[in-house]
Amino acid sequence: MEIGLQFLMLFNKKNIIENELSIQIFKDGFSFCTHFSKKFILFKEIDIKFNDVFKKFLEENAYQGFDRVTTVFIDQPATFVPSKIYNEKNTELYLSQNIPLNPLLQISREFTKDGEIVVLYESNKHKEDTLKHYFNDIHFTHFSVILYNLIQQVALTNEKTEMYINMQNSQFDLLVFNSGKLIFYNSFPHKNEEDFLYYTLAMAEQYSLDTDLYSINFLGKYTRFNSYYEALKNYQKKIEFTELEALDSLDLDNHPAPYFFNLMA
Repeated sequence: MEIGLQFLMLFNKKNIIENELSIQIFKDGFSFCTHFSKKFILFKEIDIKFNDVFKKFLEENAYQGFDRVTTVFIDQPATFVPSKIYNEKNTELYLSQNIPLNPLLQISREFTKDGEIVVLYESNKHKEDTLKHYFNDIHFTHFSVILYNLIQQVALTNEKTEMYINMQNSQFDLLVFNSGKLIFYNSFPHKNEEDFLYYTLAMAEQYSLDTDLYSINFLGKYTRFNSYYEALKNYQKKIEFTELEALDSLDLDNHPAPYFFNLMA
């Protein structure tokens, strides 16, 4: 069952338009996405550093001079802390309870648009400083903040409990909302359909979700994950998609997080 037009209209995803640049940083590479071009490049080929190679990459592809530039960190996990209990003095403690802290990275902090959640994550200061050098006006954010803000607006209109899934090549991000309130958020690794089903069904069982009452909403529909959608149909009755199936392209196929392929934060 695919999603209806009303839901699509409510899901307020902003696509990249002319004179906008979205830079997305992954563990093994980065993507520069514009209205006309989307490129994913491995760090072993070009790294985001103060050097002639990266400068030449920017110049040859005319990446400077955009009206709006946003960098989205998709390389590190995030920890969500309810703002009501957040204490800035415990920032490192919150994050270290979920991941081993990397001394080479800095801790970044953001607030969700509704002010309910403090989002903590590690980021690479050297890459930030490099991008700030080449782009005068640039905004940095974490992908989980974008997901939360988009989904929360839609979840407010639904009194039922619903699960939202963002598929990536090596992980998937799972959020559970009830009446606009976040119940659960985490990212899980996957190599195949069995991994995906294990984590998804375990979360549904943990929160006693009735398959007859709640729906699983995928953020976008992509050919590479068709076997995952089909596998889930054996256990879940209500499966919906926030967008119609994207047109296949070589650039999209190479992008590690396809929902962000054409998204502007």
